[in-house]
Amino acid sequence: MKTRYILFCSVLLAPMMALSQSKPVTVFINTATKPASAGGETKLFADSFEAQVSQQLRDKYPCAQTTSAADVGAVLDWDRQRELMGGDIGDAELKDIAGSVGAKYFISLTVSELGSGQLSLKASMVDTTTTPLQTQANRTNITSGGEAAYDAIKAMATQFVDSLSSLSQFSKEKCNPTNRWTGTITYHLAEEKNETTKGTVVGLDTGTATTTSITSNNYDVTIHIGWTSRPQATIVANNSYNSEEVATIRIDCGRNSIVHTPVWKSAGWRHTLLWENHASSSCEANVSISLANGRYDIALDVPEIEGTMKITEHKHFDGGCAKATDSNPEPMEQPWKIRKSIKTVHCSLGKDGELQGSDKDDFGGIITWNLTRTPMRE
Repeated sequence: MKTRYILFCSVLLAPMMALSQSKPVTVFINTATKPASAGGETKLFADSFEAQVSQQLRDKYPCAQTTSAADVGAVLDWDRQRELMGGDIGDAELKDIAGSVGAKYFISLTVSELGSGQLSLKASMVDTTTTPLQTQANRTNITSGGEAAYDAIKAMATQFVDSLSSLSQFSKEKCNPTNRWTGTITYHLAEEKNETTKGTVVGLDTGTATTTSITSNNYDVTIHIGWTSRPQATIVANNSYNSEEVATIRIDCGRNSIVHTPVWKSAGWRHTLLWENHASSSCEANVSISLANGRYDIALDVPEIEGTMKITEHKHFDGGCAKATDSNPEPMEQPWKIRKSIKTVHCSLGKDGELQGSDKDDFGGIITWNLTRTPMRE
């Protein structure tokens, strides 16, 4: 008889209060940079800091429900999100945010630019249910940039998470899993197609036109299945189409007369067209794992995500008989949606308690999985 374990989920589209009622949150993570407008490496360091703390929280305290400002961004009013999370947050705002998502603990992570290539890393956690708020942990570290910063971030995330003794009730030793399998599943698709066509321009003009185009398609999915709660997916999609048409022609610029004498002049044009599509989302995914007769199946389903399509076009005509002309309209943007199907994996069971492997679909996409069985009660 086949045993089937199914983890269902849906995209976070409900209002914030509905979110807190249907999915209580133990820990809310807010990550910021100083200055708030910092980009480049500083923003990457901040993202890495949050990723390290989130991953280690999942590993050490798997029964603690966690979410972040990025996760609930879709259900927060943008102006209020900017007001509350763009700078320092006071006790009243902490209680407001935590109460909106039903969080007991609030973790604040900050990466600050100090000048001379140095950075300050700060991490703290407070209990938002107490008055006044009680600080559970507070750490600060100074580091240089580059690879040293990533090493410092990883080390500090470990020290910080290890210091969160108030979360011990959510550790593996004190809570029971609700998911049969835990681990990570990834899907990566990278396609690129180059085409070149040549043709003859026929009509009043004569000549040749060459069109070159590059089409790229990148789609990445990372699904984390925790000790408890539903699978969490991070989806990033980038598509582009870039074409260029270059023509070389001859134009007869001679005046009409009884005896027409052609006056040939060289001319041509160059037209470029660029479509750029981007979408990213943190959402929930469906994962179905079936075991039977020494084999297993893994079926995945991720939701449609929405992003932006940007179209940029340039046209140049070098004139010939007249002045050269250019047409460069403003880029146009519009919503763009994408959803891709991921093939079901069929494999033979290997090491007891582990599901590991990699497979390729018909489009060249690669799915990789590394799952470990939890001691969930039957």
